[in-house]
Amino acid sequence: MAFASLEQLAVPRAHHRAFLERAAASDDGNTSTGLAAFLTLRVLDHAGDAASPAAMEQQYDATRSFVDRLPPDPERRHLTTLLDAIGPDGSTAGAALHDALAGYATWLEGEMRLTEAMDVTDTHWWVSRDHGEAALLPVCLRRARLLRHQARFLEAQRTYDAADQLAELSDDSHAAQLSRIGRALVLQKTGNLPESARLLDEVIATARDAGDRDAEARARHDLAGTLHYMGRGAEAVPLAFRAWQLYDDTVARLRALSDVGQFLKELGYSSEARHALVVVLSHAPPLDVRTRAALELMEIHAIEGDRLAFERVRRDLDGVTPSLPVDERLDLALKTGLGLARFGRYDDAEAALETALALADTYGLGERLFAVEAALDQIRAGDRGTAPLASPSARVSSPELRGTIEDLEALAPTP
Repeated sequence: MAFASLEQLAVPRAHHRAFLERAAASDDGNTSTGLAAFLTLRVLDHAGDAASPAAMEQQYDATRSFVDRLPPDPERRHLTTLLDAIGPDGSTAGAALHDALAGYATWLEGEMRLTEAMDVTDTHWWVSRDHGEAALLPVCLRRARLLRHQARFLEAQRTYDAADQLAELSDDSHAAQLSRIGRALVLQKTGNLPESARLLDEVIATARDAGDRDAEARARHDLAGTLHYMGRGAEAVPLAFRAWQLYDDTVARLRALSDVGQFLKELGYSSEARHALVVVLSHAPPLDVRTRAALELMEIHAIEGDRLAFERVRRDLDGVTPSLPVDERLDLALKTGLGLARFGRYDDAEAALETALALADTYGLGERLFAVEAALDQIRAGDRGTAPLASPSARVSSPELRGTIEDLEALAPTP
């Protein structure tokens, strides 16, 4: 495709090494699922190889047999769907193959297997390159999002720019709004909060005028995050709750409600925040949403002085730490440090905060750097007992915030 900005992205061909590494790192001896994923993607790599149709069919049959022997679980279902779309002769079913790759990458992302999700997305990129702008556009947006989650911000920015051009060529106004939201999120993560807010305000106005509920929901949700980082939490809560109301997608709704809980916690509304987070967890959300809600609950336990509950959640989160996106690893280290300081474990708190500081500095997470430095300065200055580090700011209120809290209290957890 003669498209300069896409050529400049230099998307590599995926070698599926991440799946082999998962298989090799299995501590219970069960290497099957990682190996099955590797073999399935290798079948796709060889699809359409007219030079050796017999070898293709043999490879397909052996892989299919291996996958069919796996215990039933969500990943096996994704691999089976992918093999169905490839077919024994490697001819592939176009729309089915795109849906299978997108579904698998999205599931991996939800399980916080970001390297594997990127591998599948890069594979999808190469599959889509000859199928026109409309086929490549959603892959481009997913790849940009994964780059952002991995704190590869310059690459993410370039990829969002390419997605914007693809959206223009495809006359896809919704995708154009998503690419602009993505660029605003890159600005948010790198610390340019005023410009992030300006872009998101523009998207909200455009999406509302066009009747694009999904884009409006996403922009409101992300603007809430930007305002939260700007210290305008009382404005962030109604925005995130309105996003919850606008979203059709269940997982997106739970993410928005989890953020409502986070923002309320930091405004001093601990019991209301806990209620929002319990509602989120009662819906059995994907691992990334569940982890985020647990992280906020851990901080609430610290604020309330419940050391046993704090340590219990902290232990649970330690098990998923290596899989977390960079910004959430930083948040875990920050909240752990604040909680440990709350319980008087200042040396351990300083070590956790130094981990957070190193992550913020290494990955250019400008919006978190100042919070970590402030906490570290407080500990190092010996100001350890006068102002509990994990306590929220004094309660603030507004008519919009009070109305949102009333609506939130009407929500009941799933039995």
